[in-house]
Amino acid sequence: MRKDTPKALERIFFFYPLFQGLGILSSLGFVILQKNFFISIISLLFFSYILSPLLWLFIKKVSGEFPTNSYMGKKVKSGNLWLISYQLQFLYNTIRLFEALLLFVPGLYSFWLRLWGSSIGEKILWAPNVSIIDRNLIDIGDRVLLGNNSYLSSHIIKKRERGRYQIYVKKIKIENDAVISFGSNLSAGVVIGEQSFIPAKSDLYPNTNVLGGENYAQ
Repeated sequence: MRKDTPKALERIFFFYPLFQGLGILSSLGFVILQKNFFISIISLLFFSYILSPLLWLFIKKVSGEFPTNSYMGKKVKSGNLWLISYQLQFLYNTIRLFEALLLFVPGLYSFWLRLWGSSIGEKILWAPNVSIIDRNLIDIGDRVLLGNNSYLSSHIIKKRERGRYQIYVKKIKIENDAVISFGSNLSAGVVIGEQSFIPAKSDLYPNTNVLGGENYAQ
C-alpha cells in the first residue's frame, strides 16, 4: 500500500546531491593523501555508487510503489516520490562519467541497475552513452542491445497551472533479443516485444507497444 510522502522529505532531498558530492570529494581527498587508504576507497565507492540505491530501496519500502499519476510543486501539500528518486539520481544524470566507469567491468552496470530495483536480464550489450534517466523504472530481458546515445526516460512532466505539475510515471519494458539502435528515444510506458528491431533515431512516444519480431517504423 502506498503512503503519502511528507513534504519535508521532499525538501530535505533537494540537498542530497550536495551531500553526496561532498562525501565523494572528501573520500577522494583522503585517497589522494593516502590517509586510511583502504577505508577511503570503500568510502569513495559507497558515496559514489551504493548509498543512493540503498536509500531509494528503503524509501520505496516505506512509501510504496510509484503512483502512475502524481503532482508536485508549491501548491501540492504532499511530497512527490518521483522527485525524491530524481534527486538521488541527480549525480548520474549530470556527470555521465560515473556510469561510464561501470561499463568497463562486464555485468557491473546491469548489477548496479538491479540495486535500484529494476529488472535486468543477462548478456545485455550497453553501448557507450546510453542514458537511463529513471534507473529504478526499467525492465529489460536477456540479450538486449542498446545502441549508442539511446535514451530511456520513464517519466513525463506537464505543467498544469502555476506552481503545480503533473508527473506520469510508468516502467519501460524491453523483452528478450530486442535491438534498440543508435539515438533512439523511449518514453514512459513503452513496451518492446521479443526480437523487435528499433531503427536508428526512432522516437517512441508514451505507451507505444512494439509487437514481438516487428521492425518498428514511425
